[in-house]
Amino acid sequence: MEFECKTQPILRPILNEKGVIEPLCNSCVQIDCSNPIRKMNISIFGKIQKWNVYLARNQAYQVTHCSGYME
Repeated sequence: MEFECKTQPILRPILNEKGVIEPLCNSCVQIDCSNPIRKMNISIFGKIQKWNVYLARNQAYQVTHCSGYME
């Protein structure tokens, strides 16, 4: 099932006082998700991290809100 998502380009990571906020997909356990989510190595301020990102139009996005998110 494809869920409605709000995304943010990876090139503009979301920051708070503790650092970079990871995408929701990194902690989601939804089994029925058919969104174009792929695991990729992303460089965040020079540090390589594995993130689950939303791929669309040859661009990588981080999911900030999702109707099917399950923690």
